[in-house]
Amino acid sequence: MRRRKKAKSSLDCLYDSHDPLARNLVERVYQLSSLDEFLKQFLDEEVHPYIRVANYRDGEMVLAVTSPAFATMLRYQIPDLLAKLRRQPGLAALRQISYFIQPEEAPLPGPKVHRAANASPETAAHIKIAAQQLKKGRIRTILEKIADSISR
Repeated sequence: MRRRKKAKSSLDCLYDSHDPLARNLVERVYQLSSLDEFLKQFLDEEVHPYIRVANYRDGEMVLAVTSPAFATMLRYQIPDLLAKLRRQPGLAALRQISYFIQPEEAPLPGPKVHRAANASPETAAHIKIAAQQLKKGRIRTILEKIADSISR
């Protein structure tokens, strides 16, 4: 029985390419990922999903924060965080921590879910009466459909 080879990730494929620029990029991604994991040891677990290391260069660590609320919270923690990180091997040269707000990407809209109305037949009758008092048009049609769906 032959074993299937584990599929390579996109990063592994780039790293294995003969392009030195691609290899350097992948190494940088892994460095920032490792630094991000290391940083999270010093942050409350509740904020882990909302703060990540975006860059580290010339003694400056740049963090991406998903909301202004977390940015404010982080701003007050930076002096203590900076002191703790400077005591770690390899981060003694850390001069400052800065941040920027990068909102989370909104999820893609899924299919519309039509829920059954939880209204009484009396409510359906009131909606139907309101619809009949309107001129013919889109709103009247919508209200009539709502009243009909409640009546079923």
